[in-house]
Amino acid sequence: MSCFTLIIVLAEMLCSCDPGYSVILTNRSQVDRDVKVTAVNKDQLHLIDSISVADTSGEGFFSNMTAKQRLAVKKTSNDSYSFVLAGGKEALLQSGIGGPDLNQNIIIDINDTILLRHDRRSVIKRKFMYTSVKVILE
Repeated sequence: MSCFTLIIVLAEMLCSCDPGYSVILTNRSQVDRDVKVTAVNKDQLHLIDSISVADTSGEGFFSNMTAKQRLAVKKTSNDSYSFVLAGGKEALLQSGIGGPDLNQNIIIDINDTILLRHDRRSVIKRKFMYTSVKVILE
């Protein structure tokens, strides 16, 4: 009976834990792109002064072997920031515990808007307790 209770308690603990998440913007083209992220939560915006950028030709963004650089961002208003994403690079826009903010919009080169929740270029994958959102620019 105590073994059964232990299994139930462990299962409840795993289900109640907040899952991790990440939002990655990948620029597969060789052209630099002006990126503006809008509708950012004001509490999160105060914490953003730079983002991690990695080369897409590497083994993967989260590999320990991939060299990452910090790229400074420019806050353009009270709910947005912008940066230039070089060709062949990918940027980590969000990560943490909980869930991604799918209300954010990504504006590419002023004329193309990507809605994280409703765009064919944003791929949302859920793996057990981790959510990954990948946006690919061709």
